[in-house]
This record gives sequence, C-alpha cells and structure tokens, in this order.
Amino acid sequence: MPTPTSTEKTNQVEIDRMLVDISNLDNLLNLTGEIIINATNLDIIRKNVQDSYVSNTRISKDCLEMMKVASLTSRRISQDLHNLVMDVRLVKIKEAFQRFRRPVRALTKSVGKEIQFIIEGEDTPIDKTIIEKICNPLDHLIRNAISHGLEDPLERKKAGKPIQGTLTLKAYLKEKTSIIEVIDDGRGIDPQKILNKAIEKGIISRDETEEISVSEIYELLFKPGFTTATNITDISGRGVGLDVVKTAIEEMGGTVTLESKQGEGTIFRLNIPQLTAVNITDALTVKVNGNYFAIPIDSVLATLEVQQSEISTICKNEVIQYYGKVINIFHLMELLEGHKLDNLKTDDITRIVIISTKKGTIGLKVDELLNPQKFVLFPWDELFQAKGISGSTIIGGNKLGLILNPADLIEFTISEKEEPLSTDETCPDQPQETTCTQEKTAETQIPADMTSPKTQEDKTASGEPDILNKNKEFFFEIKNLLAEVNDYIFKLEKDPANGELLHCIFRYIHSIKGDIIMMGLESYAGFVHDVETILDRIRDKELNITEKIIDILLDTVEQLTGFIDSIGKNQTPDVIDSDLLNRIEEFKLAPEIEHQLQVNESAFIFKPSEEFVLQCKKRNGFNIYQIYLTFQPAVQENVVVSYLILRKLSQTGDLIATIPDIADLERGISSNNLKIMLASQNSQADINSFIKKSLVKHYDVKEFEIIQTD
Repeated sequence: MPTPTSTEKTNQVEIDRMLVDISNLDNLLNLTGEIIINATNLDIIRKNVQDSYVSNTRISKDCLEMMKVASLTSRRISQDLHNLVMDVRLVKIKEAFQRFRRPVRALTKSVGKEIQFIIEGEDTPIDKTIIEKICNPLDHLIRNAISHGLEDPLERKKAGKPIQGTLTLKAYLKEKTSIIEVIDDGRGIDPQKILNKAIEKGIISRDETEEISVSEIYELLFKPGFTTATNITDISGRGVGLDVVKTAIEEMGGTVTLESKQGEGTIFRLNIPQLTAVNITDALTVKVNGNYFAIPIDSVLATLEVQQSEISTICKNEVIQYYGKVINIFHLMELLEGHKLDNLKTDDITRIVIISTKKGTIGLKVDELLNPQKFVLFPWDELFQAKGISGSTIIGGNKLGLILNPADLIEFTISEKEEPLSTDETCPDQPQETTCTQEKTAETQIPADMTSPKTQEDKTASGEPDILNKNKEFFFEIKNLLAEVNDYIFKLEKDPANGELLHCIFRYIHSIKGDIIMMGLESYAGFVHDVETILDRIRDKELNITEKIIDILLDTVEQLTGFIDSIGKNQTPDVIDSDLLNRIEEFKLAPEIEHQLQVNESAFIFKPSEEFVLQCKKRNGFNIYQIYLTFQPAVQENVVVSYLILRKLSQTGDLIATIPDIADLERGISSNNLKIMLASQNSQADINSFIKKSLVKHYDVKEFEIIQTD
C-alpha cells in the first residue's frame, strides 16, 4: 500500500500510533508463520507444474490437491488478517467522549443552567476512522441540547422537574453497528412548532401538512437552514447544525433518528455501521474502451442488458425505464472525460450498471460486465487526485484498474441537467429542476498530467522542522497523559477531598513537565511548573480546591493539548494565554519568596525582606497586612477557634504566614492570640470591617490591630 503523503502525515500525526493488545500481536505472528508455510508449498507447486510442462505430462493428482489446499489456505489467511487488522483498529470511544466535558461545563455556565453531564459506554470499541469523524456532529447535538433542549432552573422547577437537568452521551454496539446517543431530559420537541416554522419558511405547504406524520415532521429539522430559534447566540440560532450532522453521518453510511416526548426529553441516535474494511472493498468490475474499472458493490443497484430500442431520449439525454422510474443513463468514459466521444464501441445490446447514492440514481453504459471481486484500494497521492476516482487497484490477472467514486459521478450529472452532454440547448417542454447546480470544472476530467503539484510551507516548532521526529516518544506520552489527567480533574471536581486523585494529577503534570523539558521547550515547561506549584500548595493544605482552581487546571490541559497538536502538525505552538497566566499567578507563591520571609516569634511584627514586599506588591495590586488578634472563647478550645479564624480570614486574601503556624495547630499547640501576615487586594478599611462583622461577633475576638506594610 502506498505510504501517506507528507501533507497527510502532517494532518494525521495524532493517529500515527495506537495501543495494540498483545494477543493481537501473537495472532499476527501466528498468521505470519502460516503465510511462510503456504509460500513454501506454492514454490513446490510451481516446480511440479514447471516439470510437467517441460516433460509434457499431466499434472499429478497430488499437485492438484496441493494447489487446492494452498488456494483455500490463502483465502482463509487473508480473511483472518483482515479481521485481525479491523480488531486492531478498534479503539475505545472514551477519548472522544471525554473531550466534551470541558465545553459542556463552559456552555452550562454561559447559559446559566444547571446540567449534569453523564457518559455511558465509554469503553465501547469503535473504529478509529469513525471516532475521527464523529466529534463535529456530536458537538452540534450537544450544543443544541444545552441551548434548546434543557430548560433553565426556573422553568424546570415550574414543570415539577429537578432543577438540575441531565445530558447523557451514550455508546454501544448492536449487530455490527455503532450506536451513539445524545439524550436530554429537557422540554422535548413540539411538532406543531416545527410545522409552523417550516410553513413560514416555505419548506412545506399547508396542503402537504394534512397527512404528515410526526417522524416526517422531525425530518424537517434536518433541512438546510432550518431553525426554530428566535435569537442568534454564540451557540445556536444560525440555522446550521442538524443538516450538517445528517450529512456527516450519512457520509459514513449511517443514519440519524430522533425520538422526543414533550416535557420529558429528546434522544438523537446515530447509527453508524462498523467499517468492514479500510482499504478492502467488494466491487463490480466493468470494462470500457479497454480500461478496467471497479464500482463499490454497495452503490450498485442493478446490472442490465437492454436493446437499443429500449433506450429513449428526453431533452437529448438518454433514459431507460427501471421499475416504473425514469433513469438517466450516461456513458462512463464521457462522464469521466467531461465531453462527447466519437470512438465509443456500439452494439445492439447495451450494458448498463445502475448506481445509487444519497445524491441520486443514474445508469452507466459500459462495454463488458465482469464478476464482482474483492479489491484492495490504493489511494492516490494528493497530487494526482481526480473527481470520480477513489484510487487504483489490481484486478485479477495483474491488470491495473481504477476504483470509481459513485457519489462524484452522480454529482457530475447534476451539473449536466442544465447543459446536457449531448447538446448546449435546453428542452423547452421539460420543467427545470430546482436542484442546486455546480459549475463543471477541469476536475471532472482526467487529463494526463492530472493536477499541478502543491507546495506548502509549514511553520516549524521552535525553528526545528523535525522536532516531532526527534521526540516522538515524549510527544505520544504527553498526549496519553493529557487524556488521563483531564479525566482525573473532572473526578476531583466532584470529590475535592480525594487525596489520591490530587496526587495522580500532580504526578501526571510533573511527568508532562519533564517530557516538555526533554523536547527542549523550556518556556512551556515553566508554565507547567507554575501549575505544579499550585497543586503542591493544595497538597500542603495552603489552598482549597475551588471552582477557580478547577478552571485553571482544565484550561491548562486545553492549552497543552493545543500545544501538542501544533507540534504534531509541525507548527509553532500558540503563545500561552495571558489570562490563564494571570489566574495562575493569583494562586502561585514562588518558593524563593517563601524562604525570604523572616518571622520573629518573640516580636509582634513580622520582618519580611524588601524583595519579598516588592514581589508581593506586583501581584495584581496586592497589599501586605500584618494582623494581631486576641480572643477569649467561651466554649471551644483555642486550637479550634484559631482554625476557624484563619479559615475565615483566608476569604479576604492569601495567608502568607501565621504564629502559631498550621503545623503547630495540627499538633495542638495554640494560645489565645494569633499573628497573621495577609496578602490581599482588599483595602485596610474593608478588612477592618470584615473582622468586626465576622470575627468579633462570632469568634469571641476581643482585640485586633491591622498594620499595612509599606
């Protein structure tokens, strides 16, 4: 099989490697052994046949039996290899599903709704080609569910539903079909509303609505430009989406179905057949003007041999009747060449292949109809792509043939309805169809030189065009780590007290930093180190896990994913987002600053170095305060009240140091006073007010003093 072009490698580096089950490698090794044995037997057969030919004797019965066994064995091995390759290509849909957690979370916050996002069947094995193509359709459906399907909290409460809506992404297999569902428990779809909007847009007339079924009404949602939204927002109302979803799924040979019940919710179900082969296809072979062509059998509706008298002409176009339908017929070579040909073979009997796709049905005139066979598709290099042709193949007898693209062939005929191949005139008696047409270009022909070469100047990462080739191991390790850490962050959001999850995230981020350093990209390593510092502060109980910190971690994964994707495409990574850097700075406390703090336990006032004060002031306008508190708890112990006071004060800023410190409090060492150094953006008056309202009133604080460090 031809190797991918450089452009293809650039665009597809993210799927350049896969994890393979060791049992599949064992099976591959066994099949390789069988191939070697069978090749040896074929050599023996060849020698026996050659000897029989030289001696002019009959081939022995034993030799004929060996030929039969070798043929059957080759067929079985090829089928086993095919099945094994397909098993290897299967990957879990988990990675595709997980990438939606972040956008769902962001969209939920932007529309002011409360949504629980559930993933089911993430271990379902799906062909990697399907996974690559499924993300855009799912993105449309998820956005529609959040924008249109799920109600806001007040509406749900009035309807007697839980305030929090549920959005479920589900995958499973059924009879060699991959089924993916997007389910919401929202308001459902109102068929009458769809019908009214369709009439308003002229998609359907009122007369046509009299006997229309609910399923047919739902089909209107997939019409291009159809939308029931009254307002255009960032996520909906532009009239694009569901038609794109349907087109994308149908291109994979699948279907989209819709179930909905008003007040209860909606299910969009994507049914996609598991690919039976990647580059192996069953095809019908035909011969035209001495050339061999293969037509994928899935697109072949029928093969016919008709008399010339059975062919009619309408508007100078040839047609035949097939089961009561009028089918336009075209000579295959004329379609590919794009103009009339004079040297075509003519017989009393015309052989026709009727092909059908989503774009329509036509008949192709050919010279000979040959038997269907299995073919291996060799895709053409990007430089030699031509419309109407999918690639080349080897036909029985080592003949070179071209594999046709039926969808392209039918598309050619759509553009020819206004300009028939046979004439430049239009038929005055034939009503003109309103099908969108497209201009006929040189791409509809197959000239000898095909197309001109394309050039591409890729931006390279850090000025090194081969950075990926030099660092593939680190590249793929980072990709795998990012997928895992993203999942752990969402779990940590639900279970912030889980120390094991926090430890795993810290370890993964640390490993990513090391890999980036090994790739020679220190600027990104510094960014990751700052995030690692925040995680370290959380582990040391200096910070609590909040929504802001979860956002920082998720945005970090997104930034690193973009970085690694750019490296994979051999491009310069984007500059790190400045807003993210500022938010990281808010929670980061550099280790060198911590060591500069000198605390005199016998004195009232902390004594920070000048450098420490200056660096703190640079932190987005933070002020440095020293606070002295005395309290007389009536009931609780001093250590408990100390903890509560420090926790309250942490709401106003960062606790830089305390006397007693946290370690002493954990050991039970405390008194009835606290000395605190606080970095805060709040004014001294605001902190003074906060202490009076919260600490004096509720925590028995008797005296306090605040000093701002100059």
